[in-house]
Amino acid sequence: MKNKKWLLASFLGLSLALTGCASGDNSANKESGNKTSTQQPAANKGESSVKVKGYAGDNNPDAKEVIVATGATNKPGQYIDEDGELTGYDIEVANEIDKRLPDYQFNWAKTEFPGLFLGLDSGRYDMIVNSISKTEEREEKYLFSTEPYFKDRQVIVAKENNNEINTIEDLEGKHVIASTGGSIAQLLLEELNKTIDFKLSHVDIPGQEPAMMKEVNNGRYDATATTRGIASVYSNESNTKFKYIDIPEEAAPDLLAADSYFLFEKGDTELVNAVHKAFTKIKSDGTLDKITAKYYGPDFKQAE
Repeated sequence: MKNKKWLLASFLGLSLALTGCASGDNSANKESGNKTSTQQPAANKGESSVKVKGYAGDNNPDAKEVIVATGATNKPGQYIDEDGELTGYDIEVANEIDKRLPDYQFNWAKTEFPGLFLGLDSGRYDMIVNSISKTEEREEKYLFSTEPYFKDRQVIVAKENNNEINTIEDLEGKHVIASTGGSIAQLLLEELNKTIDFKLSHVDIPGQEPAMMKEVNNGRYDATATTRGIASVYSNESNTKFKYIDIPEEAAPDLLAADSYFLFEKGDTELVNAVHKAFTKIKSDGTLDKITAKYYGPDFKQAE
């Protein structure tokens, strides 16, 4: 029986993720998209272990092992806290699901964002928990959870005292910051930039959207895009105030919903169905509402 769950922190290069991972022992031990060993996966070169906060252990020694991957750089969804432990809304939701699945055991892997998908492609990972949004391209390659585990919406964010930006049309001629790596917020700003002439700067910045909000607050940029949830948390923690500009549905109809899904290997319907059944339980018993209030504040409400 395991007393603690550990995070495998992966710092592998993309070439290693493409070559070495697919042929390792973890892939060879697959059973119905899961793993049957109760031992932690062997660490690859450059990996280290980090404890997952709040995990007490599994009681079933025969439970199928599920390797769950995350980037752990998106507070409050998934991040490493001051104790060096993996935590966040996404992580706690997944742990509550794991508690309700006695036939499964979740073990975690940490890697950079591109490595999440490479690991799923190669069979090294079984599931991604990283605030993943649904896109047509991803739907062609992977299975999504039956429903989102977090529902939010993208908005434009500017300083509260910026009286020049009140609608998306007011972005004309302004300097807007976007992240790199293909996030939905980045794709949204690129889409808006097709019809609104603003200067869009792509910046590879640690912390992604909260860090971009900091740049806006410091006056280096006029605006950025993020979700109401992320904006609310950053605003509360940094004691700074912002204005949120709603984006009309017709401006970017496929990019406004900021719903977060679990992602699985194509064909692993058994795990998808098991996770959905457990998620339904934590919704109905109030656990999900408590986790939402814990990480986003008691006044925050998930989008309908």
